[in-house]
Amino acid sequence: MGRTMLAAAWACAAAAARDGSRLDAVLMYLDSMDTFDDRDARAAIILAALDLARTTDQREAVYFLAGSNGSDQDAIVGWLDPMRPAERELLAGIAASGEDYPAAQARKSLAKVADLPWWQTHFAFDPTEGLSETEAAKLLPRLQGIIAAGEERQTLDGDRRLVKLISRLPGRAMLAAAEPVLQRQNLDSSALTSLLLNVAVVPGGPALIGRVAGCCRRGKILNPSRQQ
Repeated sequence: MGRTMLAAAWACAAAAARDGSRLDAVLMYLDSMDTFDDRDARAAIILAALDLARTTDQREAVYFLAGSNGSDQDAIVGWLDPMRPAERELLAGIAASGEDYPAAQARKSLAKVADLPWWQTHFAFDPTEGLSETEAAKLLPRLQGIIAAGEERQTLDGDRRLVKLISRLPGRAMLAAAEPVLQRQNLDSSALTSLLLNVAVVPGGPALIGRVAGCCRRGKILNPSRQQ
């Protein structure tokens, strides 16, 4: 049995015993793993960590998984409770910038929360912020088109269509739509380049690009709270 499978067996045993003292060690091992090493073992370790965090009331310790890769998000999205404000915010982040499956699951979970702002599962902030009622009403059909395109993107052409729609938005509305898309890990490279070029010339765009680049690396979105 390989090292990672032994670690997975140990983590599962700790979870079965509800041994909360092992949670930090389980999370440290997760941090040491390559994202794509032995996915079955990683998935088992993540589920053990989620069980330990729930049973020992250390939920915040696993929140970093919501900002990780798609398979990690698959594991945590059903665990997060939309009735908890902090976890509702994490779900909104997955809904806006996660890969297709966890994003859809996050939206389904958030649908249970009646007072969620309409824009929160698709935009970084309210894209109509600062606009008059008339201006917002004119912009709304274009925003609805972006929401539909974002939920339906299954192909490279879907990515390119989404980016084209975003790039036609004015100023801050473009930034609101672009930020979660730039955080996606499976975005078509030509669509990504096109979006970066358009965002770069908008006021606030270079700062947005720097912020996204600062919290991401290839293949994994990093949560600064878990960096040494």
